[in-house]
Amino acid sequence: MPAGTHTIRMGGGTYTLTSQCTLKSNWTLDGSGSSGSGRTTIKPPTSWNRSGQSAQPQNTYYAIKVQNGNSIIENVTIQDIEFVDGGGKKADGAIRAFKARNLTLDNLVFKNFRLTGAYLERESGAEVKNCYFENTASNSIFDGSRTSQLWTRYLEDVTIKYNTFKTTYSNGYGYRGRGHEKAAIHNNTFDINNNFDIEIAHENEYGVQIYDNTLKQTISVPKSGQQSNPASRGYSYSINIYRNTSSSKEFVEGSRGWMEIAYNWVTSTTGNDRRFYTDFGSVSTSGDIKIHHNVVEGNRLSFIYVEGGGDGVGGRVNNLKVYTNTVYFSASHTATVIKLTKAGACNGWEIKNNVFVGSSGAQRSFISWDSASVVPSYTATNNVFQNVTNIPSNNHNSNPNLRLSGKKPYPYYSPANSGSNVVNRGTYVGFPYTGSNPDAGAFGWNLVPQGIWVKIIAKHSGKGMDVSGVSQNEGANIHLWDVSSSNHNKLWRFNYNGGGYYRIQVRHSSKYAKVSQGSTSNGASIQQASWVASDEFRWNPVAVENGTYYRIENKKSGKVIEVSGGSTSNGADIQQWTYGGGNNQRWRFESP
Repeated sequence: MPAGTHTIRMGGGTYTLTSQCTLKSNWTLDGSGSSGSGRTTIKPPTSWNRSGQSAQPQNTYYAIKVQNGNSIIENVTIQDIEFVDGGGKKADGAIRAFKARNLTLDNLVFKNFRLTGAYLERESGAEVKNCYFENTASNSIFDGSRTSQLWTRYLEDVTIKYNTFKTTYSNGYGYRGRGHEKAAIHNNTFDINNNFDIEIAHENEYGVQIYDNTLKQTISVPKSGQQSNPASRGYSYSINIYRNTSSSKEFVEGSRGWMEIAYNWVTSTTGNDRRFYTDFGSVSTSGDIKIHHNVVEGNRLSFIYVEGGGDGVGGRVNNLKVYTNTVYFSASHTATVIKLTKAGACNGWEIKNNVFVGSSGAQRSFISWDSASVVPSYTATNNVFQNVTNIPSNNHNSNPNLRLSGKKPYPYYSPANSGSNVVNRGTYVGFPYTGSNPDAGAFGWNLVPQGIWVKIIAKHSGKGMDVSGVSQNEGANIHLWDVSSSNHNKLWRFNYNGGGYYRIQVRHSSKYAKVSQGSTSNGASIQQASWVASDEFRWNPVAVENGTYYRIENKKSGKVIEVSGGSTSNGADIQQWTYGGGNNQRWRFESP
């Protein structure tokens, strides 16, 4: 085919290649679908046999190559195709891309390859979305650490979203990446039987976001510190891990400076480890490690565990900030809340405003270190402990009295009432709060849940705020609808905007709730729109009924969100009106 913009359309059926296929700039390879009876299936040549060979990627043993020597290749799309190994894992993978710009892999299925489904190296602007990876990393290869369902190296401005990673055997990572700058890994589902869901192990990572994923195994960032300050590239963090839901036995493993782990919900119900954060290393970790607003249940061993490396120096984790987490420990062990083994001097630690609840039948101590460790320099204040011993001064030893009912994690782990022992117990560490002092734990009294997606449900009907027709459009109407499902046009997040006001963001479109045309009149509709720094976008949730419900006031008009006429019908308009205390003006927040 000549150079230029071309689309190669493939009908349904199975196509077995006789040799590797090479795509060029501005080409689209478009199948008829990656599933169903009419799908397009591509298999590698039957003559290939890579079984037992080196785990290093070889350019010639991938079904599709997106590469032009060492030159840049641009604007290639591969979509709506199933890729399946011909049998016996004889091909290294389905797609190998090198120095591609704006590569898109969309709605693809990868099954049963030897090393990986897709291998991307030195890419910029890549998107991998809506893909399904199953058993595309070998289950018994001699170097299992090199195999992954999706494998990348040195990517810039990359997005990996809405994919599923699955294995039915013991080895093979979900996603493995090296050397990112500006990467977003979000809304993926991991069903990996063993190894890591995500591994990012490189000396320099800049602006990596891992969020809104459903995880089953560990996120591993196993490098002894971030070598360069991300601020040198314009980023405030090396890796930011937030809003993930995980059932992993060990949530984050590995040392990494300038890292933030926040707003995650980890329910560790299987496995022997059951830790939240583990740091293995042998050199100093530079830059803050911030761990805040996480909810953890079933934590069997230590919440924070630091173990030095094998060089006799020990790990040196500096500037660890552990704030406002809620942690429930299981009864099956008595490990300390924080433990150091063969650890060097760890300076600048702050443990504040957390809730740590141990089992009455298996009480544990707060912190411990072995004879090979150096006593850490730490401050631990304003935490609430229950069934934990050796508590430092300026902390609280009592039942936190949290609400252990409703949807998890919110409102399940919020204060039961204004008299809960977490209310006003904290100290200011930079996050919004109400009352005389911040509350301890991940969710505050009279404070909307930070950083998590919730349904916004009207008291009078049990139905909730919903964007009509799942529209992405500016000005799409927000109305009342049944919220028995968790569709993304029914999920909202409160983003603090200062002064007690929040932006209310809907998940499916990332737009925000606003009053139509900035009106101050009763009856003005509530719509979604792209954020503008204007007061019709700013909302103040005010707790009523002992914090169970809220009225949501608009900053510009002073009026509140209500369901028109108190209707309980699907499709009823949601508008603003002067507050009168009606149940159609009262809303509760609930995790999906």
